[in-house]
Amino acid sequence: MFWLGKKREKKRLEMEQKLRLEREEAKRRNEEEQRRREEEQRKFLEEQKRSIETRKEQERLYKQQSTSNFSIVDRDDETVTLTDYSLFHCNIAVLTGEYRGAEIPISVDEFVMVGRDPARANIVLNSAWISSLHCQIRYSADDRCFQVIDFSTYGTYINDQKLQKNVVCNCSPGSVVRFADSGDRFQLKVERSL
Repeated sequence: MFWLGKKREKKRLEMEQKLRLEREEAKRRNEEEQRRREEEQRKFLEEQKRSIETRKEQERLYKQQSTSNFSIVDRDDETVTLTDYSLFHCNIAVLTGEYRGAEIPISVDEFVMVGRDPARANIVLNSAWISSLHCQIRYSADDRCFQVIDFSTYGTYINDQKLQKNVVCNCSPGSVVRFADSGDRFQLKVERSL
């Protein structure tokens, strides 16, 4: 009988040991998963911070640039050198989408943000294809072209060529910007005032 009691005690101790090891293994796995999640979140926040710093640096550099003379081809294919910015205007003509037919005026070197989030974007597009901050558009007097930067998940296209994310793309007046598969298309225009 005594031997049977020792056998039960041994079995109970083995079960407790097994349960303790399983709990420790589960705790170790949970801690590893928690560390992995924290590392992913840390990397994501660092990437967001770098992205914001890059955008701020780009804005700072754009604002430092001085205005200079440049040429625009008017409707009669006559080249006009302009130093007085009141002689022309830049605008974004909405070809398709929810603002179809609208012409949105922009100032030289003004940053126009396009996106779904009204807190971050000047032009708000309500489509699942549009990111909260989809892209940035500006007309650079120094470079004599429009500059577009894609920040989106689904892409921004200039004349049906997909832009590389977070890289400035120079494009000439008349270029058409498409926002993913949203159906929204803008034409970038510079026109001489009458």
